[in-house]
Amino acid sequence: MKINQKQKILFLDNLASLLNSWIPVIQAFDIISFQTKNKKILSIIETIRNAISKWETFFSISMKLSWVFNVFDIAMIETWEATGQIGKAFEVIVSKEEKEFDLKRKVKQALMYPIIILLITFAMLTVIMTFVIPKIEWIYKESNVNLPPLTTAVIGISHFFVNNLLLIIIWIFLVIIVCWILYKKVPLIRLNYDKNILKLPIFWEIIKKKTLINFSDFLSTLLGSWIMINKALQIIKNAMDNSFYSLVVENISNEVKVWKPLSYAMWVNILDKKIEVAQQEKMDLETKTFAFPIELSTAVRIWEQTWTLSKMLHKTSARYTKEIDNTIKNLTTILEPIIIVVIWVIVWTIIMAIMLPFLNIANVVK
Repeated sequence: MKINQKQKILFLDNLASLLNSWIPVIQAFDIISFQTKNKKILSIIETIRNAISKWETFFSISMKLSWVFNVFDIAMIETWEATGQIGKAFEVIVSKEEKEFDLKRKVKQALMYPIIILLITFAMLTVIMTFVIPKIEWIYKESNVNLPPLTTAVIGISHFFVNNLLLIIIWIFLVIIVCWILYKKVPLIRLNYDKNILKLPIFWEIIKKKTLINFSDFLSTLLGSWIMINKALQIIKNAMDNSFYSLVVENISNEVKVWKPLSYAMWVNILDKKIEVAQQEKMDLETKTFAFPIELSTAVRIWEQTWTLSKMLHKTSARYTKEIDNTIKNLTTILEPIIIVVIWVIVWTIIMAIMLPFLNIANVVK
């Protein structure tokens, strides 16, 4: 009965508003049940209400509902329930989920344009190679003209498309499915992918700063809720989407456990760590691959001395969010000429391949 992020935000936002208005828990659930027709939400409400009737705490309930509450949510519920402010826990969770949802939406919008253009280009090439080129090839055969190498190559590609189109589509889907399974099931492959995607041209800035925003937000919220930094880092390690950064945060946590400052631990060269994967690929990695920018670790060093680290991390998250917004706005401007040039080269090559034999025919006639 897993719910999506939008449903989770709406459900917990309503619950937080009711609980913060001093409405009893059972009555709050009755109100939400009356307002919603979503069967998944109703099932979750019924599960929580039955557990509460057995005098279970929200913390123990959230541990059982792992498909609704993640490790960050559970930590917030545990902390704020202990102070008698469970409504505040849901308020903090909603704030975090809304920001994360908005960030994902912006990144998806940025990636949508190039993906759509690539799909349209592939569809156009498929139509040309499958239907247009075979008909033009028949004209060439009737004319008994010698075909230039470029035209012969295009016709060869057309034959491959016509004879193997279904196989190509099946192979594309199989490759995608196999890659996805390997990514999910093989930690080494996932680590390599998550590490190398941070070097992806044009998109690396969005991907890396999105991860840094999550790190800054999580740590700011957890420290602001008076959770010890060791526990906070462990929660963040389990909550990070990028396995490479999860490994880095784990190393940071180990550094902090031996009483090293967070700022010192954050300025980490991955190659200096005793990581089996990093050692295997040491010759292939740049010696200056850092997980965190120097300005972030420097800011942490300044603010941790004044005991206002949570506030600084919140400001850092806001700054990175603005930078991502600007990058996304400029992304279309950057990608549009590149995509246009690539499509122009493909189309012009096909046109030249089609036209060259006709020019030869015209010369023969003259």
